Amino acid sequence: MYILGIDSSTKKLSIAVSIGSKLLSEVGNSKESKHIVNIIKYIDKALQMAGLTLGDIDTFGVNLGPGDFTGTRIGVSVTKTAAWIKEKPAYGFNALDVFALGIAERYWAKVKRKILPDRQVVIMPVLDVRRNEVYFSFYNIKCGSCDKGSGFITGDSGCSIKRIGKYCLIHKDKLVERFRGIYQNSVLRIPGADLEYSSPVVIIGGNAWANYKNIMLELLKSGSSLVLDKKIACNSARHVSLLANFYAEKRMRVKNLVPVYVREFIPFSKV
Repeated sequence: MYILGIDSSTKKLSIAVSIGSKLLSEVGNSKESKHIVNIIKYIDKALQMAGLTLGDIDTFGVNLGPGDFTGTRIGVSVTKTAAWIKEKPAYGFNALDVFALGIAERYWAKVKRKILPDRQVVIMPVLDVRRNEVYFSFYNIKCGSCDKGSGFITGDSGCSIKRIGKYCLIHKDKLVERFRGIYQNSVLRIPGADLEYSSPVVIIGGNAWANYKNIMLELLKSGSSLVLDKKIACNSARHVSLLANFYAEKRMRVKNLVPVYVREFIPFSKV
């Protein structure tokens, strides 16, 4: 199954082509934000590098944001159009899901070798969504295969990643207080879910580190089993492709592709 993944939710435009979970090609550009000019050119380049044409693609995937307003809408529009023309399924993913997979991938080997199955591992991506607000959620890395039950975002090599809490939006200055309210005495209580984890390893990452270093470092002081992933990276179409492959393999229901806005979208203000 050939998959085309698109991520235009940040200043970096990223296009990836894969067969199943194997990456065939990935191209990107973080030097300019002219996504509307470059996106078709980069799709063509990624397909050529993989030795394919658009007609060979079986499944499409796209990052729905939250992210750059114009860039995200361009990626969603191109994905919807290509999927409609080729009569192929297209899956969209919240940016937190994409970041969670990226963080998990960086720690995958260490988690499997040194932590699982003795301790629970929770990933907490935190995104800077401007206006002094951050957006976050929680994900659990689990051993064993996963089905298409609610919450699973991907699974590979006997491990799976599942979102275990709701998506949360909060003012940056309240993040540490909020986290310490749900993480007490080494017990993590997931907001929006009837779940508790005793002494979990919590890996905190995302792009909030770029602008809110002091807050993220203060957050790290909340417990000895917290790990801060300081790698500042844009979302990657490679991870979008992996998520789309999982959804297609599990025959997940295809939903309408709608950009994710953390605030109410009002296209025209009233005078």
